[in-house]
Amino acid sequence: MPAMHWKDFDLNLLPVLDALLRRGSVSAAAEHLGLAQPAVSKALRRLRLYFGDPLFVRTGRGMAPTPKAMELAPAVAQVMETARARLVPGAGFDPATSQRVFTLSMSDVAELVFLPTLLPRLQALAPQVTLRVVRVPPRELDAALEQRNVDLALGSARLAREGLFQQQLFRHPLACIASPRHPAAAGPLGLADYRSAGHIGVTTPGAEEDIFEWALQEHAVTRRFVMFTPSFMVLPMLLAQGDLLATVPQRLADTFVGYGAVHAWPMPVPVAPLALRQTWHARFHHDPANAWLRQLVCQLFQAA
Repeated sequence: MPAMHWKDFDLNLLPVLDALLRRGSVSAAAEHLGLAQPAVSKALRRLRLYFGDPLFVRTGRGMAPTPKAMELAPAVAQVMETARARLVPGAGFDPATSQRVFTLSMSDVAELVFLPTLLPRLQALAPQVTLRVVRVPPRELDAALEQRNVDLALGSARLAREGLFQQQLFRHPLACIASPRHPAAAGPLGLADYRSAGHIGVTTPGAEEDIFEWALQEHAVTRRFVMFTPSFMVLPMLLAQGDLLATVPQRLADTFVGYGAVHAWPMPVPVAPLALRQTWHARFHHDPANAWLRQLVCQLFQAA
């Protein structure tokens, strides 16, 4: 196969490759680009010839990218995002008319903290935008953000990885919760009570310890765990069965208390407040839609 030269590459093929990668079929790419389907098929033939690779193969679910196409995808997306954001007049994001789907990664607690405030504001400013919430393990988050499978990650994870931006939005303290019928509910919760009680821990995917263990280890506080669960939302039901304790963010404790589901105490040790952050990838730092969403989140929560 002869060596590829940049001067031989027709830049008009880039939008076609980008559309094929995003849409997964020739017909959908043609509709997105406003081209006839034969024109897109011809462009795909030229792309295959240039790269010496099929790029896409037919499957039962449409056209699947080959490893070569997946290797090209991040670079193609970055070029197209830059062109739209920096070079094309009027290519900025218009929330009033956009039909974009924004994907947010967050835990169940982050959903409780962020969504009741964010969703109504988003509906008011961008009525045709769709919000999609997913849960991505921290170890997979950088790849999900880079590939734009996730636009923003909202939560407490501190990610000091190359290519990621993080912005602290606010901090809130931790609290201890138990059944409203807990024997100690009538008075304060002392450190000795906290140490001697059985605890329910909450873990993140791939982790083996309670999500707030770091905060208590700083004060040499050890706990006896009876069980671990990946969900904060099941805690009131589990705590209702006995005299166990759980450590949660204060805002979650306040919500549970409001429903009469738990009794809450301040932490018996002065642990550091929990920092809530938003995280995004450097590839989309200048993307108008991503920047608009980040600014909205910041306005709603940084003053909290």
